[in-house]
Amino acid sequence: MRYEHIKAFDIPDGWYKALERIWTKGDSFFVGYGSEITETKKLNLTIPSNWQFNPGTGSVSTTQGDDITLLGGYTSGCGRRAIDPAGTVLQVSVSGRVLDLNVSNGGDIRVDGFTIKDGDLSGDGAGVYAASSSSSGAPGDVTLANNIVTGNSSSLASGKGGGVYAVSYTTTTDIAGDITLVNNIVTGNSADFGGGVYAGSFSSSGAAGDVTCTNNTLTDNNADYGGGIYLYASGSPGGSINAYNNIVWGNTASTGGDVYLNKGPNIANAFYNDGSDSAGDDWDYGDSTNFDLDPKLTSNYHLRPGSPCIDAGTNDAPALPATDVEDDQRMIDGDRNGTEIADIGADEFISKAILTFLMLLLN
Repeated sequence: MRYEHIKAFDIPDGWYKALERIWTKGDSFFVGYGSEITETKKLNLTIPSNWQFNPGTGSVSTTQGDDITLLGGYTSGCGRRAIDPAGTVLQVSVSGRVLDLNVSNGGDIRVDGFTIKDGDLSGDGAGVYAASSSSSGAPGDVTLANNIVTGNSSSLASGKGGGVYAVSYTTTTDIAGDITLVNNIVTGNSADFGGGVYAGSFSSSGAAGDVTCTNNTLTDNNADYGGGIYLYASGSPGGSINAYNNIVWGNTASTGGDVYLNKGPNIANAFYNDGSDSAGDDWDYGDSTNFDLDPKLTSNYHLRPGSPCIDAGTNDAPALPATDVEDDQRMIDGDRNGTEIADIGADEFISKAILTFLMLLLN
């Protein structure tokens, strides 16, 4: 294993060019990403030497059942990781997909800590296309965490996932992999199915895996079906669709402005979410912990003081992250009533009083 530190400054597809330069150097490497003349953050990409990489299209694929892991937020020299998706930006300067990640014959995919923006193509997943599949066994899991996905558009008729297309599927009797989305801000994306996100787990002859969305913020996305998100599970009973602590509000679609649910024979649970325009199948379990109120977001999708989403989530959500999208502590007593409860959405509200107290502790 060797590590190459290469600056990929603000040039068209700069990080792809950096990958191309070090492709033959070893099986694992770090890639620096910066803007103008100041190196700001790092991209950590672990990739075996037998994978296929196309620097012209930004695609990475493997048929060996290996994992693909992309971690953003590395400081200069790759010595420390500080999660801040605003600091590690993946962007295309011409029409095309930003990230195209494919694993066949098993293997997991994880994308964590990036801003992914301005993808534009006639196809699925203009921002991120992440698919784990298998024709001879169980496929892997797909996880997206701590990302900002914005301004991506699929112009394909029946295109899926303008911002994110995340699927795990198999043509065997095996169980499909799980899809997990946590701490993502998804805004200003469009497609026919799932303007912000298309997330699905399906098996042609076996059971679906779980599709879990926890503490995400999806707003201002547009689609024909599922403006914010299209959730899909297909296969024999066994999988579940879980939506907890999410803001899915202010999206638009002809059917299902915020959510379109296609659960097949599987169980669907929705608790502690802000957003109500859901279409498709009925949710099996959900109650008055879900509401439809203006979340009072700032221009960068933080919660404003007085937001109904402050301390309105649950600490028992599946895949609940310990920190928020900016690596701040997840459970904080935001309303100062003496109880630490997770907020709804990707960002955890920190009041000025709490922030002042934390700064005093640090000093």
